[in-house]
Amino acid sequence: MTIQPAPVTRNTDGHWQHPDLPDWSDTTSSPEMEYWLTQQGLNSKVLQIGSRIPQKVINRWLAGESGRSDDMPERYSLGDSIVLAVYQAEEFTTVWLGTPTQHTGQRTDSNEVYSAA
Repeated sequence: MTIQPAPVTRNTDGHWQHPDLPDWSDTTSSPEMEYWLTQQGLNSKVLQIGSRIPQKVINRWLAGESGRSDDMPERYSLGDSIVLAVYQAEEFTTVWLGTPTQHTGQRTDSNEVYSAA
């Protein structure tokens, strides 16, 4: 994996994008994005964060922290995943993660969405 974790500093609209992501346009295809992820040794995972997750956990995710620690319940640990982007909507926050492929040994569908509501 060549892309490394970066501090998450969201803009006034609540959005953030990893500084090492390519400058993709609105017309960039999913296969092109998948190819880039493969080159980074990553699978794509999307979390839609709702209101049932403790706020301290959400704050840590949005700060770019994803690993297990004494004050982070294991069920919310995202392991070695890194935050690639954060998008804020009125009802929820979407977090795009890159999960190292060596943990799963296989690629996952980039459209796989996990609701953490």
